[in-house]
Amino acid sequence: MCETTTGIAPFERLVDQVMRQWPYNQARRVFWIMDNGSSHRGEACVRRLTQAHPRLVPVHAPVHASWLNQIEIYFSIVQCKALTPNDFTCLQAVADRLENFEP
Repeated sequence: MCETTTGIAPFERLVDQVMRQWPYNQARRVFWIMDNGSSHRGEACVRRLTQAHPRLVPVHAPVHASWLNQIEIYFSIVQCKALTPNDFTCLQAVADRLENFEP
């Protein structure tokens, strides 16, 4: 699903969506490795996530360490190969392009 905005609520919907799926819904612990983005940083985020999902263990990467975050490499590839040029007519066009890019 593509969200129309970013923020705490869309991030929490993503977490809920993932945590409902196998194997995460059956795992004893699920580690979420996150950067320090505004929608998921700090102790307030940790409290929200662990209250909603007691088996979830939030792990924040060090600030200014995006090079440690392997997903940033993947996002860079997606941006170059799937989202450029970014002349989409609607959000569904973005979702379609991303779905077609997935292996």
